[in-house]
Amino acid sequence: MKLSLRNVAMASALVVAGAAMAQDAPFTVTKVWEYNYETAGNPVRDGAGVNGKVYLFDKAAGKVLAVDAAGATELAIDAAGCNAITADDAGNIILKVGGFGSAADAQNSYRIFHGAEGDATAVEFAAIEGYAGRADLLGRAIGDVWSEEGAAFFTTANATGLVRPIVIQNGEANTDLTEYTNDVVIPSAANTMSTAVPSKTTMAELLEIDPLYEGGFYFRSTSSAKNIYGWNADNGDYSVAFNVDVKTEHGWDVFEMNGKKYPVMADNTANWNGGFVIADETGAVIYTHTYDGAKEINPANGNGSVLEARVVDANTVQIYQAWIVGAANVYCAMFEVKFPAAAAEGPAFLLRGSMNDWGTNLAFVNEGVNPGNADELVYTLTLADAVAAGTTFKIACEDWTAESLTAKDGVIALNGTVEMVNGYGAGNTTINEALKAGAKFTLYYNTTGASSWLKVDGEVDEEVVVPVTAPKLYYRGTLKGVDLWNEGYIEMAVAADKTENNEYVYTVEFAEGVDATDEFKIASESWNPQFTAKGRKAVFGETVEMENGDGMGNNTSFSAGSEGAPVKLTFYYNPEAGVKGWLTAGIWNGVNDIAAEAAADAVYYNLQGVKVANPAAGNLYIKVAGNKATKVLVK
Repeated sequence: MKLSLRNVAMASALVVAGAAMAQDAPFTVTKVWEYNYETAGNPVRDGAGVNGKVYLFDKAAGKVLAVDAAGATELAIDAAGCNAITADDAGNIILKVGGFGSAADAQNSYRIFHGAEGDATAVEFAAIEGYAGRADLLGRAIGDVWSEEGAAFFTTANATGLVRPIVIQNGEANTDLTEYTNDVVIPSAANTMSTAVPSKTTMAELLEIDPLYEGGFYFRSTSSAKNIYGWNADNGDYSVAFNVDVKTEHGWDVFEMNGKKYPVMADNTANWNGGFVIADETGAVIYTHTYDGAKEINPANGNGSVLEARVVDANTVQIYQAWIVGAANVYCAMFEVKFPAAAAEGPAFLLRGSMNDWGTNLAFVNEGVNPGNADELVYTLTLADAVAAGTTFKIACEDWTAESLTAKDGVIALNGTVEMVNGYGAGNTTINEALKAGAKFTLYYNTTGASSWLKVDGEVDEEVVVPVTAPKLYYRGTLKGVDLWNEGYIEMAVAADKTENNEYVYTVEFAEGVDATDEFKIASESWNPQFTAKGRKAVFGETVEMENGDGMGNNTSFSAGSEGAPVKLTFYYNPEAGVKGWLTAGIWNGVNDIAAEAAADAVYYNLQGVKVANPAAGNLYIKVAGNKATKVLVK
């Protein structure tokens, strides 16, 4: 168990994004890094983000820069004569060849690179009649251009409503998948800063769409900035898929998580302030990030922005940002959007105890896999009602035999973490304090069979004073070969005064001694609590530590028989300290309190441990008077 992951906030958590505001967002957003790339003039026109870096295309210098928290590094990439950049999921760089373009630009020539380095490989697509126009930006690409499945991105043509799929497989153009049709036209004409992004997260999903121009992308033009267009299968055309009410310009994307779509759009409300928003499927803004001013941005000559959202696993999206703000600098940053882990399959746990008559109305919520331990599922339950001191419980399924857990030491440690063990047939867990309403139970259930753990967070109700009383404890086991496990077990006497360690002192005396073959535990009538020697031996003349005795095969035996000599057991126990104590076994040389024994009602058991109301003459019995047990021959 890693207590640091459960009792304190994770020290390695990412820095929370500055000035963020969540409006019912089902996720958290953290800023992973930021960097300000200072420029001279206005050279940067486009960017892309993948694998923890933002890639900036410096058109004037014909170079590509990789930017992260450490700074900007120039890559060994020949970007001369290009005018737009994108990157696939594998981190391969793709550059569009050409100047700013013109109305006759066919957008059919690209350079691709293995990773972010190496020589360029030219990829040429056939020009398509009717498709041409200037485009200064490329949207996000998915897949891997060097794989058989390939990679895909989409281009737009200025002054048209046309979008063309571009598919590269094994480093070569796939001409069969790069067609478009004039019959499918976006309602809003593209301009030079328009882009389109894949509508699916993976190439496998995207290639299920045939043809790609019917639903393979989302499109957005700055001339209709608030609208993102998507495929309307009912009408067989493109229409507004999202209308996000935010003042915005160029940067945008759409990602999918848990079957839902989320538009991401640059927020230009404060004039190139480095902000962005995330909306839900209705277009309602559910998260707003306002730039926190940690890196100076010159807003005087805003020139555009890049926002790309990449799904990296089942719960995580990375957002890459590049605010291209004119002559002064380019602000780059990476954010992580984290969704709660999906509930992993596990038992349906219930809190069952004296607080609900051992019923099934208090169900834990499966919160999913523990981020700090992949072998654990996290379950939570918050109690609406107060909890009385002395409440006992187990965590179990509706069918007790399916799964049952109890605290190893028999008690909880409020606002701490306790180990949980198999509770089937074992004792219950006790809450010694009175708790106010709102106590939260968090179970870390280990799916591999290793120990599970329980953390109970709550506030003690100081106004409820509950005196701790000594529970009744019994010697349960065998005595001189007689079975006293479940019948005839002998109650231990408890002294009126406690020790300086706040321990109750229990004693039991065996006038005829014990055998070396005798085994026992000290336990309550309900077996909760129950104790056994830590070393599984009671040694005459020594004091041994006693621990939780749950489970079979962990009984305590005597180090030797007493050879008929009387034996006295003394047990020291503080109920507030958990299921642990100390036991002293000694040959008893004290003087019998004959009067006390005579006054006590004697109970007889046969040698099988069955209570006998009328002992028959001539037979051996175990006679129990008070806390003394003697084998007698009735005459």
